[in-house]
Amino acid sequence: MPSAFHCLRPSLKRKRKPKRRGSKLPKKIRESTNLAADDAAGSGDASFDLKSSASASTASGGGTGIRVGGSLVQPLGNLLLAAARRANLRDSGLGALRPLPDDLILDVLGLLPARDLAALSAASKAFYVISSHDSLWRAIVLAELGADFAFAGSWRTTYIAAVSGRAHCPPRALEINGFYSDYLFQSWLCANMEMRTEWLERDTIDRRRGLSVEKFIMEYEEPNWPVLLEGCLDTWPALQKWTREYLLEVSAGKEFAVGPVSMPLDRYFLYADNVQEERPL
Repeated sequence: MPSAFHCLRPSLKRKRKPKRRGSKLPKKIRESTNLAADDAAGSGDASFDLKSSASASTASGGGTGIRVGGSLVQPLGNLLLAAARRANLRDSGLGALRPLPDDLILDVLGLLPARDLAALSAASKAFYVISSHDSLWRAIVLAELGADFAFAGSWRTTYIAAVSGRAHCPPRALEINGFYSDYLFQSWLCANMEMRTEWLERDTIDRRRGLSVEKFIMEYEEPNWPVLLEGCLDTWPALQKWTREYLLEVSAGKEFAVGPVSMPLDRYFLYADNVQEERPL
C-alpha cells in the first residue's frame, strides 16, 4: 500500500527567481489581493472570525484558502476578486467530470477503495485536491481500520501512517494553487469559524435562579416563553470530580461507542485534541 502513495510525493523544490530590489505591487492590486484574506482573518468589517488553530493560508496572487491534503482551496468569490484574470484549476483538471458538482464527485469517489483513490489523485492536480478531501479518507479509515488507529492530524495522513507503519513520517503534500470550490471551502470554514463576541453579548432570553416548579409552569411553560435556568448543577460533585485524568483512570480497558466504531477514551482524546472537521466523531 505505501507504494500507491509514492507517486504523490515528488520533490517540488524549485529555484525562486530573485526579487528585484524595490519592486512593489501597485496599491490597488495589493488591496484586492488581501481583501478576502482580511475578511477570513476577522479583520476590519469581516462577517466572521477564525479559530486560532485554523490553518488558513494565503495563496500567491490573492485570497485566503485552506489546505486540503496540502492543496490550496479557495472560495469561488476569490476568483471574481482576483486582480488578474485567471482560470479555475478545477475546470481544466476534471475532464469529463467537470459539469458535475463537487458534492456529487465526492459521492462517486467515495465508492473507490483506498488504492484506486490514491491512483486517481495522480491523474491531475484537480483530482489530487478532491481525492485528498478528508471526508473520503475518514470513511476509508473507519471502514478498514475501525477504531484501531491513532489520529495523525488528518484522516488521509492517519490512513497512510497506519498502512505504512511510519507514523513519524507524514506524506509530503503537493503545493497547488488556483483551485476554487465553495463546497470544499465551506466544510473547512464551518469547522474553523469562531463565534464572534458581539453575537454572545446580545442576550434576549430570561435567566432565572432558584425558580420553583409552580412559577416555571405559570411564567414560562404555559405562555410558551423561553428561559435559561442557572445554578441547577452547582452542587453536582461531578463538576469537580470528573477531570480528564479521573475519567481515564476509571475507564481504563473499556471501550465506548464513538460514531460507527468503539474505542477507549484515551484514543478518543487523542483524536478530539487534534481534529479539525465540521462534524467530528
